Amino acid sequence: MEQPCFLKVEAVNIYNTILDTTQLSVIRGGSYLLKDTIEKIHASFHSTFTDEKEYIPLTIGGSIGIFAIASDKLAQAQDIIKKCLNKECPTTESAKDPNLTLSDIFTFTVDEVKADNYLIAKELLTARGRQQQARQLSFGIPQTLADTKSNNKKDKTGIVCALNGVLPADNNSITIPAAGNNKVSQSVASRFLQGRQMKFSLYVDELNKLLNSENKLLQDRIPSCWHEFWPKEFKSAEEYKRYIQKHSFAGDLETLAGQHPKTALSGKVAVIYTDGNGFGKAQKEYIKTASNQEKAQQEFDLALRLWRSKYLVELVQLLIDNKAIIDCQTDPATTTKDDNNETKGIVQLETLLWGGDEMTIVVPAWIGMRVLAHFFDFFKNFNPGNADKPLTFAAGIVFCSHKTPIQKAQDAARNLADAIKDQPDKRGRKYNLFDYMVLESIDYPTQTLKDFWDSQYGSLAQYRQPMTFTDPANFQQPKPELKEIELNDCLKALPRSSIYKLVELAIQLRQDCIPSHNDNATRLDKWEQKGSAAQLAQHLHRIQNYQQPKSEQAITQLTNLLQTFIDPNPQEQQFSENLTTMDQQNPMFWLHLLELYDFLDPEAPKESVQNSPQQPDSSATQEIPA
Repeated sequence: MEQPCFLKVEAVNIYNTILDTTQLSVIRGGSYLLKDTIEKIHASFHSTFTDEKEYIPLTIGGSIGIFAIASDKLAQAQDIIKKCLNKECPTTESAKDPNLTLSDIFTFTVDEVKADNYLIAKELLTARGRQQQARQLSFGIPQTLADTKSNNKKDKTGIVCALNGVLPADNNSITIPAAGNNKVSQSVASRFLQGRQMKFSLYVDELNKLLNSENKLLQDRIPSCWHEFWPKEFKSAEEYKRYIQKHSFAGDLETLAGQHPKTALSGKVAVIYTDGNGFGKAQKEYIKTASNQEKAQQEFDLALRLWRSKYLVELVQLLIDNKAIIDCQTDPATTTKDDNNETKGIVQLETLLWGGDEMTIVVPAWIGMRVLAHFFDFFKNFNPGNADKPLTFAAGIVFCSHKTPIQKAQDAARNLADAIKDQPDKRGRKYNLFDYMVLESIDYPTQTLKDFWDSQYGSLAQYRQPMTFTDPANFQQPKPELKEIELNDCLKALPRSSIYKLVELAIQLRQDCIPSHNDNATRLDKWEQKGSAAQLAQHLHRIQNYQQPKSEQAITQLTNLLQTFIDPNPQEQQFSENLTTMDQQNPMFWLHLLELYDFLDPEAPKESVQNSPQQPDSSATQEIPA
């Protein structure tokens, strides 16, 4: 292609629209509309420009598309984009009311630049897009019932959308159960219709489409074992797709959270945000060293899309296998039907964001840690740019009530991941790391993350470091050859009341009592010189003797479950970039264990307890003899 023009379409300020309500069908519909818009622009280009010299798709992300267009086809390409962004989105079942366009719901930037070098063009497109974004409103301004052509009068009631709380309630046809008998806005109604119509098989469709693509660049990237991605009990992708179609999405966060026999887990969700470390840099280096930069960009983008789609299909199966599913036959309030009028099960999963190297998913709190470990295990060898080492991820997981505003929960999860990346000297970007937050009530942090940790941990906050899974593939799955006891049994061998005591003793330690990981020879001597430290050791010894040898083995396995950074005194000592298993004499170990006690390996809720009252947590009442 001679003198190509690079064209970029990007949806900006997307969270102001996608997360303006907690109704999951609305959120799902908005997220999918953005993804579908970029793909439809690509499809229109592909059908219009049949010659490869006229059009090359470079990036087709969740809300971003970058395309190489022949200069003499630029005007035609811009017209196609304009038609796609002004496409009407139904806001009623019968489409009698005025319909919105995509640009009424979201804000977009469209930029083009001519350059001989793709990387230079990409930087210019980003700069121009940010300049455009700064000149736009941070949300779309939808139409109201006023229509000058049909002489409709504007609704002057002043009623706002029952689910959005900001936009005018100008839709008269759609009834959304979550809104009760109240009216909603056209924007919410349009996204609700889209989200409600989506089938759970969209993940399978996405992967199957990539695997069967005729694109040779993509085919060269597909591991041979991925072509038969469905479980062994299914004969083909179509049979597996029909099976997946028997499942549906949850309509709201309360249904997704479900009930659990443990009160601490009932009605709770885990909001997980993941973001790649240095993906932009890795992509840039890969493109820079390639003889054909456009082709290199295509390869990187296709590999990222393929891995993401494969992960989502495996995630769905993980949840089904682990019973994170609500049987509508035992829970009539959630009953939905498929096209054959058969009752569908609800998989307790919501994907709020799945574009580029970012992803936000919501699952029940009881399976959150298992899902996070599965994510890190799946992407442990991810290397789309053929770098020296696989790329890594930072993740934040927030355990909270289903009543917590979803945007606030996602912001908190994102802040956790960003804090890992923002550590001095970018040391947090070298490993697959995560951090967590447990919100006991529907309240959410309104202060900075540092202030929040200070309020939670006091003087120990400075020692809190992100963590990683020691062995994500075998998390909660002990190796039989090592004769390890089950993780759940490990927790049962350590009553919560004893951990409270250990935490209490640990907090009594002054900062200068916290042992140095770099001074093993004198560590125990320092601890034994302090009264509270001696009490901690005595109580730990008492626990180990109480259920010996089970409790001793449990403590050993739990200390090897996770790894954390060594940072004994960040203000006085140089940081060590090594990872270490958490030490049972480290106060932070007991704090982490106490906070994550309910989430490390809870049993899946039985179908019979989905609507039954919760049972008290017996682990909280066991006592260790003095």
